[in-house]
Amino acid sequence: MFKVEIIGNIGQDAKVVDYNGNKFVSFSVAHSEKWKDNQGVEREETTWFGCTLNGDGGGLLQYLKAGKQVFVRGNGKLRTYQDNNNHVTRATCDVRVSEIQLCGTKKEETNDDRPF
Repeated sequence: MFKVEIIGNIGQDAKVVDYNGNKFVSFSVAHSEKWKDNQGVEREETTWFGCTLNGDGGGLLQYLKAGKQVFVRGNGKLRTYQDNNNHVTRATCDVRVSEIQLCGTKKEETNDDRPF
């Protein structure tokens, strides 16, 4: 069994997909890491995960919006595919979500002018 835990930001608003009579919530999560290389240049690498959650989201769909930070746990599945543009073999990780927690957004917006 391949377990995955991710903290990242949702790429596009989640949507409900009907597949063979079963409903799934579909969304993607991006996890980014930053570091400095040997020359001191800051680098960033982003990994995308395709996520599916069984059912219609049970009211959660309204919160799974682009930019929202989430914690996702579930079973992972690695797969390869052929890129249609340049015919390069690429890999992706799909996650069948068993747990999701809303964390926030990249930059929380507030209408309150008080300092924190």
